[in-house]
Amino acid sequence: MKFNDYFNELKRRNVIKSAIAYLVVAWLITQVISTVFPVFGAPNYLLKWSLVVLAIGFPVWLIFAWIYEITPEGIKKTTDIEPEQSISQKTAIRLNRLIITALSLALIVLLVDRFTRDSAKVVEVGDSSIAVMAFADMSPKQDHEYFSDGISEELLNLLAKIPELRVISRTSSFSYKGKDTKATEIGKELQVSHILEGSIRKAGDMIRVTAQLINTSDGTHEWSHTFDRKLDSIFKIQDEIAAEVSKELELSLLGNPIKSQTVDPEAYNLYLQASHLARQNTKVAYIQAENKVKESI
Repeated sequence: MKFNDYFNELKRRNVIKSAIAYLVVAWLITQVISTVFPVFGAPNYLLKWSLVVLAIGFPVWLIFAWIYEITPEGIKKTTDIEPEQSISQKTAIRLNRLIITALSLALIVLLVDRFTRDSAKVVEVGDSSIAVMAFADMSPKQDHEYFSDGISEELLNLLAKIPELRVISRTSSFSYKGKDTKATEIGKELQVSHILEGSIRKAGDMIRVTAQLINTSDGTHEWSHTFDRKLDSIFKIQDEIAAEVSKELELSLLGNPIKSQTVDPEAYNLYLQASHLARQNTKVAYIQAENKVKESI
């Protein structure tokens, strides 16, 4: 059989249109199950096996289309049907309709998928969210945990004043305290785009605060700075950190412009000790916290 004759026979038996119809429908099925399976928590191997089954079915379908023809009386071998009794032309029209319908559905799936992906990207990029981690105590004796925790909480409260910024609660962010968890993992677990971490080193009336703003999508540092100041300017340090974070996230910080503020170092130190004791939720700690507050007044 010459090539032209063979090709014409393929067309007459609708093998080519059957192949196109199968590929379009198979692709459509693949897109649907790849979307539906994750919703029901189906394992990934089910999708892979579905692809294998569809791939195996393709040559089987072509062989079927070559050998058989679907007639009003049922499935018959093409060779057993007289040319005048063949309904291959009607079958070709039906296949055309199937292909057009499947392509239309495929186009809809593509557009929906594209729109969904674009929307997800917009949400991901536009979602300004942050978790303020517990700052590490880097003091010589590491006996100023109350101070590093207090500064972290003050920063959290300050950032929470930004309307466009979603700030994770202290309970959630401080649960990673003392753990060597990667920023990318924290981002996935807390569903935040950024984390603010750092360290505090206090010696006498001097303090060193190191702060780092990290993008949780890839773990990169977007901003980092070290402040070496006297303790009485701790509020100004907090304001500057909050301002830098809002600047990096392209947000507006509520309130008046940053002004130089001073604080009694000893009173502030006692206040942070009292706050640290109060969170221990014991009767003794409450009494000690009350005494610290009285001392600070």
